[in-house]
Amino acid sequence: MTLRVRPTTKPRRRTHWQSEERSQFLITLAFIGVIVVTLLALAGAVAADYYNKHLKSVASVGGVGINVDAWVERTDLLTVRISRAERRVREAIASNEIDASAGSTQLSELATKQQSVTTDALEDLIDQLLQGRLAGEEGVSASVAQIDAAQQRESSFVERRKVQAIFVEPKPVDEETELTAADREAALATAQKALAELSGGKPFAEVATLYSTDASRDRGGEYGTLTQANITDPAWVEALFKLEPGGTTDVVRGLDGTYRIGRVTEIVAGGDDPGFLEELQKAGVSNEAYRKHLEREVVVDNLVEKVVAEALTGDKDQVRIAEIYIAQEATGGEEASLSDTGQVKVRHILYSPKDDPQGAADLPADDPAWAEAEAAAKAAADKVKGIADLAAREAEFEILAKAESDDKGSGAKGGQLDYTSRSGFVKEFSDAIFDGEHTKGEIIGPVKSDFGYHVILWQSKRGTAEERIAEMEKLLKAPGADFAALAREHSEGRTAAEGGLLGWNTKDQLQTEIADAVFALQAGQSTPKIDLEDPAGAHWYNVLERKPRPLDADQRGALLTA
Repeated sequence: MTLRVRPTTKPRRRTHWQSEERSQFLITLAFIGVIVVTLLALAGAVAADYYNKHLKSVASVGGVGINVDAWVERTDLLTVRISRAERRVREAIASNEIDASAGSTQLSELATKQQSVTTDALEDLIDQLLQGRLAGEEGVSASVAQIDAAQQRESSFVERRKVQAIFVEPKPVDEETELTAADREAALATAQKALAELSGGKPFAEVATLYSTDASRDRGGEYGTLTQANITDPAWVEALFKLEPGGTTDVVRGLDGTYRIGRVTEIVAGGDDPGFLEELQKAGVSNEAYRKHLEREVVVDNLVEKVVAEALTGDKDQVRIAEIYIAQEATGGEEASLSDTGQVKVRHILYSPKDDPQGAADLPADDPAWAEAEAAAKAAADKVKGIADLAAREAEFEILAKAESDDKGSGAKGGQLDYTSRSGFVKEFSDAIFDGEHTKGEIIGPVKSDFGYHVILWQSKRGTAEERIAEMEKLLKAPGADFAALAREHSEGRTAAEGGLLGWNTKDQLQTEIADAVFALQAGQSTPKIDLEDPAGAHWYNVLERKPRPLDADQRGALLTA
């Protein structure tokens, strides 16, 4: 065997220079790494900041987001529009195109809009996305020509139109009663008669003097000069600005329920206003962004126009109905125990110390004003008690109530209070009219309460809601039952005096429960009892007429303002 010595290799020693060079390289490399990390972090922060300020979604509609940029653009656009509208209102006031009061109202409304502009801008974008999706399904879009026209209208000096007007405001027969369907039908019929006479060639001034309820009737219907920013009524103003000189609108039902007719006698054209586009540029809204907003607005306008046209065109299946309503009373607890005695109807006259019902409770019992109030109440009670004839006694009581009662609400109605359960009055008053037996026309009192001394004329009493409902069911099922007569005598609805008349209605105008019931009937038929929560109680409906008919001005106005 041969033994071999294993060769060994002696390691080379690193020079001092080589060690320092490597260390310096690693330090440099680490420093570069720190710089890179810092730059990346900074870039990330900048990107996050940019995203939050521009690209972050502030709302989403069906998976489509609305970013900050779009929101800011919309806000800036609305702000410019509001500022421009304010200037135009001030100019109109200065030139006497609108009076100072109307101008102040418009400026106040614009100031309110400015306060909510950011919220309104976001809501606009959300609505436009929702309606834009529906528009796509309906095949509705905006053409370049329509966008150009919208831009031209907005970037022009405002057009003005000189107008004649006839307004017919529905009014109740009695100023103290609530407006009814019959009142509205009467006003509509008057407006339609006025339009027919205008169509027949009768001079506008003559027709306005005969039928208009507006102050302009004294000027032959001359209403003044309007712009599209006029706040009289949006639908009426829009109709006016679609007319040629000499053109007359149809009857237009306004947001306030008034029926309006207008005729354009002169048009003062507007002109280009390059300052508007300059304002947008200064506000940071580019022309491209502005036109994008206009496109969405035009799409929505086109969609609304299509839907409304379809809804308003042609005959619609309609019913003319009347209602009987019995109000539901409390169903549990103390209120129920107080209402199970039925309801009483009375008139009253209140004599308060110092003519101040609200301050009476704080007045000491020995204050001379209490004695004065009691003496006045006794004098009134003695006066009406001394009238033997019931009708004459009620008439005198009504006169005294209007002249002397410190309860101004009921006093204006001759002291009349509606049927009310025991829980509806203060204890002293309730005890006086509910305890014991009373007869029609009986004078009770004076009765003292924290409000003063009450002189009461007792009229009638009726049963609980359950009893009244059961009685109504019986009366309606009786042979030859007259629905209108029963409504006038027993209904607690606002149209009771008109036999419960609610007028013409399409299915869409009625609550689902009512619509399903009445549209299953023909003329002359009535529904069974329908229990509703709003207003709470039992309802019966009678179909007076049913036929396909076009929407009238009242229905069109209700649809357009819904």
